[in-house]
Amino acid sequence: MPRAVRRADAALDQSLLLGLVGYNCRRVYLRVMSLYAERMQALALSPAEFSALCTLGHNEGVTQKRLAAALDTAAPNLAVLLDRLVQRGLVARLPNPDDGRSQRLALTAAGRALLADAERIVVRLERDASAMLGAGERRTLIALLQRMFLPEDARTVRLAGARPGRTPAAAAGPTLRTRTAARVR
Repeated sequence: MPRAVRRADAALDQSLLLGLVGYNCRRVYLRVMSLYAERMQALALSPAEFSALCTLGHNEGVTQKRLAAALDTAAPNLAVLLDRLVQRGLVARLPNPDDGRSQRLALTAAGRALLADAERIVVRLERDASAMLGAGERRTLIALLQRMFLPEDARTVRLAGARPGRTPAAAAGPTLRTRTAARVR
C-alpha cells in the first residue's frame, strides 16, 4: 500500500539522514564552505591551499612528505597544489640539509602576509558559522569530530583565534587535550 501523499508545504521526513554523522557533517560543511567561498574570494585561495599555507606557516621547513601526511593528501595532488603556490610566490622549496633527495617548504614574505589575512577571515567566518554554539559547545563538537579522525595523541581542541597564554575569556577558550574535552558534557 502506498504511503499517504503529503501536502506540498509539509516538512519532508529526513529522520534517517538527520541521524547520520556523515550527513550532518556534510550539511555543516556546506554552510561553512558557502561562507568560505564568499569571504575568501578576494584572496583566491582554495580550502586546500589555505590548509597547506596554514600548516606550513605553523611548521616552517617541513618536507612535502610530512605535509602530505598531515593533510591526508596524496603526494601527487599535493605536488600540483604546491606548484600553484610556488608560482604565486607564496611558498618556496628549499634544499633539505638533512636529506639531499628532499626539499623543505617555507612560506615567502608574500605567503606569510596572505596567510595572516586568510587566518583572520577564516577565524571570523568559523565564528559566524557556529554563532549558535557557546564556546564550550564548540570545543566539545571539535573534540568529538577529532576523535573520529585523529589518533588520540594528536588531538587538541583550541578554538580558532585562541592564542596560548591568553585568558580563556579573551581567547574564547583554552587549549584542551581531547581526553579532557571528551569528559566535558
